[in-house]
Amino acid sequence: MATILGTFFLTPTFLFSAVMVLTKDVHEFFLIFFELNYLDNALKGIVTSVLGLNRGKLPCDEIFCPFANPKKVLRDFGANVEFSKAFSVIIFYFAVFHVLSYILIRYRLKNRNSLCRPIY
Repeated sequence: MATILGTFFLTPTFLFSAVMVLTKDVHEFFLIFFELNYLDNALKGIVTSVLGLNRGKLPCDEIFCPFANPKKVLRDFGANVEFSKAFSVIIFYFAVFHVLSYILIRYRLKNRNSLCRPIY
């Protein structure tokens, strides 16, 4: 059961994580799904914390370095996001999942006898 439901719920997460499709290439209707996706915000937060926040040019020994400027890298990959926004979305999901898990565990412990009876 978990294999089927896990795949069912993870497919939209990976679809809207902006790994396969950039946010600049989708219709405006789907942008809300990208904005609320925790995986997308986690990836953008990591990239912004590494390459953003007024980081200087990256060292390069080649003649042509297309990714030496971190601001251009962030712009090309669509990771121009405020770090606080990405962090707040992740904290929101963390709090929601903790509250839901607390409610579910409390419900299961309260009704332990009714849920654990074997089905004949």
